Amino acid sequence: MLSLTKRLVARHLTPELWRYLAMAVVLVGVEVATFQLMVMAGISYVVATPVSMIIAIILNWYLSQAFVFNHRPHAARKEFMLVVFASVIGLILQTAVTVFVVEVMKTMPLVGKLIAICVTFFWNFWYRKKYIFFDPEPGKDAQKG
Repeated sequence: MLSLTKRLVARHLTPELWRYLAMAVVLVGVEVATFQLMVMAGISYVVATPVSMIIAIILNWYLSQAFVFNHRPHAARKEFMLVVFASVIGLILQTAVTVFVVEVMKTMPLVGKLIAICVTFFWNFWYRKKYIFFDPEPGKDAQKG
């Protein structure tokens, strides 16, 4: 059983995931600060959620290709379009989760936003790793760490 656990941890807790998590922590700070400033300025959380996320999406794409993922099998234009697609799905998901948590669970908008960020973190990493920054020839070169 311990061997299975070690294999599962080694398979899923990759250096890319740790780099993506570190990048996400920075971007969450940017996104939450932007969101909170907009809400404090009187802008609806329903508007502040997508606007703050769009800013984070642009930064995420740049930092993902520059620092997180080792493989870029697509041309830059196609890569960016795939990131936009994943981000639109993430935006819909994040907005829906934020509205649900605020309206149904009756929490503060910031709490809803933070929960929604956690949900979309895993969606974004999975989609980017599987469809955007995948290794077209796995096992061919040594794992970069």
